[in-house]
Amino acid sequence: MSDIVTNPLPRKVQDLTGKPFGNLVVVSFAGVDGRHKSLWLCRCINCGKEAIRYGHVLSSRGKRLCPNCPKQFFRMPERSHYDSMLERCYGTNEHKNG
Repeated sequence: MSDIVTNPLPRKVQDLTGKPFGNLVVVSFAGVDGRHKSLWLCRCINCGKEAIRYGHVLSSRGKRLCPNCPKQFFRMPERSHYDSMLERCYGTNEHKNG
């Protein structure tokens, strides 16, 4: 990823800023790589560290884990309760009144 070109958000790219993906929240658009793939700066909600991820990987349920967090955190029984709490706070699922 050394040939990252920082540009304003291209018209065809959906703005992911502020959206949660797994334990990452998108902070800002980071640019495009040499293959014209969008890159996003993400912050981990567990440790606060930042990582750059491809947009298509985030939106296709790819690498949504923080590379800095210990793997055992994701296997703890409390994790499902933690995920439920995040869902209530950030609300990735929209509930329709019917």
